[in-house]
Amino acid sequence: MRNSTVVKAIYNGNGITRRWDIPFEYLDTSEIAVILTTVVDDINVEEHIPTSDYTIDISSNEVIYPSDLSVSPIEEGKKVTIHRVTDLLQKSDYTNQGALWPESVEASFDKIHQILHEQKESIDRSVKVDITGNDDPQQYFNEIIETAKLGLQKATEAIAAAEAAEASETNAAASATAAAASAASMDESVATCTEKAAEAAASAASIDEAAQTATSKAAEAVASATAAAGSATAAAGSAATAQSSATSAAGSASAAATSETNATTAATSATTAKTAAETAASNAATSATAAAGSATSAANSVASIGDSVEVAQQAAQDAQDAADSIGDAEETCTTAATNASASATAAANSATAAAGSATTAAEKAAEVIHIVGGKFGYRQEDTRYNVGDMAFFTWTMNTMYIECTTGGVTASGDLVINNPSVGDVVQDGTVVWTVRQFAGASVATDTREGITKIYGTTGNNTDGTMTQSAITSAINSVTPGTATDTTAGVTKVYTTTGSNTDGTMSQAAITSAINNAAPGTATDTTAGITKVYPTTGSNTDGTMSQSAISAEFSDINTDITDLQTDVGTAQNDIVSLGGDVGLAQSNIGILQNSMTTAQGNIGTLQTSMATAQTDITNLQSAMSMTYKAKGSIAFANLPATLTSEMLGWVYNIYDDFTTDSRFVEGTGNDYFAGENVAVVEYQTGVYKLDVLSGYIDLSNYPRVVSFDSSTGTLTLSTL
Repeated sequence: MRNSTVVKAIYNGNGITRRWDIPFEYLDTSEIAVILTTVVDDINVEEHIPTSDYTIDISSNEVIYPSDLSVSPIEEGKKVTIHRVTDLLQKSDYTNQGALWPESVEASFDKIHQILHEQKESIDRSVKVDITGNDDPQQYFNEIIETAKLGLQKATEAIAAAEAAEASETNAAASATAAAASAASMDESVATCTEKAAEAAASAASIDEAAQTATSKAAEAVASATAAAGSATAAAGSAATAQSSATSAAGSASAAATSETNATTAATSATTAKTAAETAASNAATSATAAAGSATSAANSVASIGDSVEVAQQAAQDAQDAADSIGDAEETCTTAATNASASATAAANSATAAAGSATTAAEKAAEVIHIVGGKFGYRQEDTRYNVGDMAFFTWTMNTMYIECTTGGVTASGDLVINNPSVGDVVQDGTVVWTVRQFAGASVATDTREGITKIYGTTGNNTDGTMTQSAITSAINSVTPGTATDTTAGVTKVYTTTGSNTDGTMSQAAITSAINNAAPGTATDTTAGITKVYPTTGSNTDGTMSQSAISAEFSDINTDITDLQTDVGTAQNDIVSLGGDVGLAQSNIGILQNSMTTAQGNIGTLQTSMATAQTDITNLQSAMSMTYKAKGSIAFANLPATLTSEMLGWVYNIYDDFTTDSRFVEGTGNDYFAGENVAVVEYQTGVYKLDVLSGYIDLSNYPRVVSFDSSTGTLTLSTL
């Protein structure tokens, strides 16, 4: 009897304990196994301890591990698991009408319950799917892994993108601010240039008509100044374009969090604007230089003009200052473009950082796979394995696995086994694996484990069964009515015996009925065990097998054929005998005469025989009343079978004995040496031994002295 469902116990190492309690029941110490668990990189690495490293103290019901005192006790941080692993083989053999020991039967049931408890504990730790769904557990597990990988990847990408977007936004905003400041500075420079050019024009207009050459040169200066103003205006437009491009760069930089390409495009636009601004600034500088040259010529031409020339010179100087301001604006615009380019570079760097974050995410995902894979028995890289450890080498469902045949540490990276076959040897770092196949990777039967396919419809395949829904559908589609050997229908399955004719009994019910059948021979009114013989015979406790009956009928048919042949031969003999009948009839007449004479003699003989018969009857009556001493013998030498010829025989037993089924007294009666036993008729036609307790006086019994067979005279006397 099993009163507990406990199949394991987990203990924490403390650097002291060697004795671990066994809290569960077991049938044999070979069922007790030990696992040592060590945490490596947040992963539980389990090591199955060989039986040579621990012992079992039956008296205290404890496991001693390590049993070698030279080995240190299990330190803190490690765990010791004591669990039960019951052999799945059925080794009990109960024969018909054989010995049935209660202890043996109880042990068989205990073993079954142990296996059930261990299976339940294992199932409770497994991945389960809804009972009403069609999910494949392996597919479900793969989806969990893929979802974890994708979720981790997307989360990492989102974090990296957010950080890169924040940085790019900051950089773009700074670049936009710088570009706006540069554009404002350029506006001021253009205004100054225009004002100074106007002043130069006013000064030139006030020169006396007499100084035509000076006036002409001043006009040229005005034209040059105007051209400079136009160039400055163009520069202002280019600056506005630069500001717009910078604004676009800011927007593009904000979009850089999502796409590096947009940031690169914005940088290109900013560079184009920079080039345009540089060209406009160069044109303005050229115009300003021309204006300065014209102003200088005008000054030389009107050297005689005092204050007016000085004014013109001052105007020219102002124009030069304006040109210088435009140069400063050019430098500012260049700086803004540089900043925009830097923003684009920052966006590119953000993209690079995002790629790095993606790489980190991939590494984290690999860690997730490593952790989850380790939990479910998949081979792990850079991990120690011991002889006997098992692992999976593929994430897809496979009937194969790998077993460690040489302990060591696995190599880095995934283990790839192309076209694996059972028995292949694979080197993995310092570990040597051997490819194995699950017991019963072939089709499962009632006596062998294996892989059983599950079909969704009915069919003729013999390597699998049907799903619950398919069986239900098939049953529902069966024509209503009771099934027979020729008609499809629904056959009930009863759990007990009975008189119903519309179903059969379950395997368990039939087994129970057979086991509970009376251990005698079955008849038409009594339940029992009916033997099936393969040949004919005289046994009355069984029948013959179909093949034996068929063989017997075959022999009968052969005999009939032989008999028919014999009949033909006999008919021929009858024809041959027909000729002899006439001769026989003639002889019959003669024989009849002889018989008449013989009948007279027979009458006389019959009278004599009647007299003799009377004498014989008297003799038999007299003889039946006598005992016939057969001497002294050992009990073991008594006849095994008693017949009518032994009636009256008396034996003296010279050793102690106990009666058996041959005695009238029955079995089990003890007698001392010296007892006499006689053969008597116990029932009609049944003869047994009867113990003649004590001394038997035979003096009053007659005995045969002589018998004259010719006269039928019997002579008797007493002792």
